[in-house]
Amino acid sequence: MLNVVFFINSLYNAGGTERISTLLANKMVSDGYNVSFIVIYNGGVPFFSLSEKIQIHYLNNRGKGSIYLHYLQYLYLYRKMIKRIKPDYIIDVCSAMSLITIPATIGLKVSVISWEHFNANVDWNPITSRLARYMAAKLANKIVVLTNDDKSIFERKYKASNVVCIPNAVTIEVSKPSMLVEKKVLAIGRFTRQKGFDMLLQAWGLVKCKEYGWVLQIVGQGELKDELIEIAQRLKIMDTVTFNEPIQDVRLYYEMSSIYVMSSRFEGLPLVLLEALAMGLPIISFNCETGPKDLVDDGVTGVLVEPNNVTQLALEIDSLAMDRERREMYSTNALKKSCDYKMDSIIEKWKKIIK
Repeated sequence: MLNVVFFINSLYNAGGTERISTLLANKMVSDGYNVSFIVIYNGGVPFFSLSEKIQIHYLNNRGKGSIYLHYLQYLYLYRKMIKRIKPDYIIDVCSAMSLITIPATIGLKVSVISWEHFNANVDWNPITSRLARYMAAKLANKIVVLTNDDKSIFERKYKASNVVCIPNAVTIEVSKPSMLVEKKVLAIGRFTRQKGFDMLLQAWGLVKCKEYGWVLQIVGQGELKDELIEIAQRLKIMDTVTFNEPIQDVRLYYEMSSIYVMSSRFEGLPLVLLEALAMGLPIISFNCETGPKDLVDDGVTGVLVEPNNVTQLALEIDSLAMDRERREMYSTNALKKSCDYKMDSIIEKWKKIIK
């Protein structure tokens, strides 16, 4: 039985990274792997359900702190855990984790997989992000990316020869797709600059469809929530915008919506778009560098909009809101496309590198 460890920053957030990691881990356990998590920060009960067979080990039980300030301490504790657990594979959930895993595994018999979840051209830190990717390119056994664009970026920019593209899987079980009867536009994500909800609110301030009963439902949490509410208040659109907390069964939001909108400035391969496809929602998305064009066939399953073009985003929302026949056509095609991303086919790709 292969012993696999996922190394992740936290498990208590309601983000796509946490969702796909727990889903993959649960699937591996059901397929006979021995799986555990090593987590940097203990933020309480994991947001997404994990199999009772999966053990969780924490480097820091005191809550969130600076990974750089405590780097040597984490490195020491992590290496100690690895020696005790004796994994065959460590999957770094985000290439940033390879900054710790690669030095911590020097001299140990363990294969390291660096799982990149972001656009490989986007730096979360001007120094450490590139350092982590260079280390992964030279020293990790494999780098897993979500799109072929990211594979090309790693090969060109970091001279990597160990990159494989494995897209995310659909993360929800669909019992019934959206009926497209509610006049609701849905957007889900963390309240951070990356997700571009500020631009979505600006676009919503321009749309005409809200005069015909359409509302915007934003689901998420994060540090920019108060700022986003202030934007909505300033634009005088609070009567047609709701801010909602994430829930485990996110299907309820999709079922009660008729259009999905993504306004991100950058992405990897957005789980929310995969979920929207699986729920049969027509999609309107900014065509940022990586992700949307892999999932949204322009004019077939939805609409791709010039990145950061608020005016065009508003026009496309209005156009689709007023065209039920086109929404139904996009919905039918979305359901078909989502079949390419079922977990059974994605896990087979993982098994080819974990064997």
